[in-house]
Amino acid sequence: MLIIPAIDLKGGKSVRLYKGAFEKELFKKDPMEMALKFKKAGAKRLHIIDLDGAQQGAPVNLDIALNIKRKTDLEVEFGGGIRSLETLEKLLSTDIDYFIITTLFLREKENLKKQKKRIIVSIDIDEQGFLKTYGWQRKENIRGTELLEEAISEGFENFIITFTHKDGTLEGLDTSLIEKFTKNGVAKIVFAGGVSSLEDIEKAKRAGAYGIIIGRAFYEGTIPLEVIKGAC
Repeated sequence: MLIIPAIDLKGGKSVRLYKGAFEKELFKKDPMEMALKFKKAGAKRLHIIDLDGAQQGAPVNLDIALNIKRKTDLEVEFGGGIRSLETLEKLLSTDIDYFIITTLFLREKENLKKQKKRIIVSIDIDEQGFLKTYGWQRKENIRGTELLEEAISEGFENFIITFTHKDGTLEGLDTSLIEKFTKNGVAKIVFAGGVSSLEDIEKAKRAGAYGIIIGRAFYEGTIPLEVIKGAC
């Protein structure tokens, strides 16, 4: 199973928010320093989210992500503020490997099919399993499992399932929802939100996850970086 360290960009720094709340910033780190540390630990891919972009509706910290890609030569999945086809087309011309979208997928899925190999559909859900969009500010009347089935039927295969009510809390994955997303056995499912221990990693692995994204637990040391090399 793939272990993917997270770098969330806000104001040019790598930060961690509590449940996605911009006013609840837990720490600030140098993003390049963290990227190189993750590379040294054996990471194959980095999860980079432009929090400023998610809030403003267009990427803000893309240059940092591109610089990390150049300096580390790791796979990079980038998201945050990719809400138009024009923006996505510009990003596809860069060296970044994958682009994470939610809101745009709901509006333009037919126009995204030709690029589906480089698109990761992010299914960000609340404790009831309902989808959250526009930087987690809007709750949609559709369950994450429904969106997953729809996207799979359209030929998309890469997904991130984020438990927004757990993100940045170190409370552990929402195990009541995990297997609802992996039972189809077709898609590449990556889980995020609340990962706090080696037990969370094992739970995701047993459920059939393709990968798991780890943020705060790496930054605060509740999960050792050594697990990256062992799991990749």
